[in-house]
Parts: sequence; C-alpha cells; structure tokens
Amino acid sequence: MILVGVALAVAAVVAGEIDLVLVIIFPVLIGEGVLGLASMTLIFLGFLLLFLSFFFMPSLPRSEAEQAQGTEWRTDERGKGRSVKGGGVILIGPVPLIFGSDWRMAIVAIVLAIVLIALVLALSL
Repeated sequence: MILVGVALAVAAVVAGEIDLVLVIIFPVLIGEGVLGLASMTLIFLGFLLLFLSFFFMPSLPRSEAEQAQGTEWRTDERGKGRSVKGGGVILIGPVPLIFGSDWRMAIVAIVLAIVLIALVLALSL
C-alpha cells in the first residue's frame, strides 16, 4: 500500500495535484484532486497496517529445552551467556537525543553524532 501510495503521489506531483512544503524541518504534503487524496490515503493506511501488524504477529515457537527451563536466554557452546549492546542517536533539528545500553555504547553514539553533524555541516557549506 505504501509503495502504491508513493507511486500515486509521484503521479500527483507530475499532474500538479500535490505540493511539498517544509514546515520548520518537517515535510508536509498539500494535495487536492483524486490522485492526491488516493495517494495520501494509501500511504496513511499502509503505515497504519504496518503499525498494527506488530500487535497481531504470532510468537515464534520455542525449543523444547527453552520450554523446559522456562527462559528464553540462549547460551553458546561454552555455556556463557551472550548479551547484545547497542546505542543510537536521534537528531531532532539541532538537538541530539543519545541513548545506549551501557555507557561505552553511549560514548560511541556521541562520537558518531559529532562526526555526522560535522559531515553535514561540511557538505552544506
């Protein structure tokens, strides 16, 4: 649905039924006509169905060993538990929101945010 909506939006832009404007930093589509209405409706419904699909996803079957232990924690061959570490940066305009599963990942995310901001500034000048 989303892809068909985007294709209709492109056709509506060519036909002059949709205008793209920026409000602060957010792109906003302003449409009129049948193509504009159909494209925005399909894109909206596609994102709505994508969001709702996470609530109706079937759970994956667990192995018999996991069911017997009553836990979903997996171990490798040596019996040591594995853990996953991660972090990220969300840039909302000039304000970075930095998060991480531990302080080292947060520092890596800070460094990557600084590098990305410097790269964007260098390319825009």
